[in-house]
Amino acid sequence: MRYRPGIHTVIAFTEVGRRSIDYTMRGQIGGKGHFARMILRDDGIQEAPQVLFNETENRDYHQHIAYGIYYALSNHGLSDDAHHYRITVLNIIHLPVDTTPNTMMYTAALATWRLLTVHPKNEPYFERDQFHFPGIFPSITDVSDE
Repeated sequence: MRYRPGIHTVIAFTEVGRRSIDYTMRGQIGGKGHFARMILRDDGIQEAPQVLFNETENRDYHQHIAYGIYYALSNHGLSDDAHHYRITVLNIIHLPVDTTPNTMMYTAALATWRLLTVHPKNEPYFERDQFHFPGIFPSITDVSDE
């Protein structure tokens, strides 16, 4: 059975008019909790897609968050220019027991789509105790949470 954890989002505009999103994903699946919260900012279209991190803590999750954002930028129905957004990660919040690298990657993809107000071609999903990212990045479908 596919399961999509509960989602809470707040979309806001920063003082310079750039859109940001405060995105929380939490869910209980088979007795295991999943939690991730991040604040992302849309910095507009650039020459190439780019993910920046404004925070220096939680570096263990940076690679997986970047994978999730790149997955989202590569997996939607917008024009080719839209693949070239620059997204800045302003804040990452995690819980030691309930946050895994895959939870962060999943949350980053969903937050990016919500921030850009687009719908994915292939949405990631949770099945058989793991997250799946179909289509664009088959090589990271089973990124280890170890």
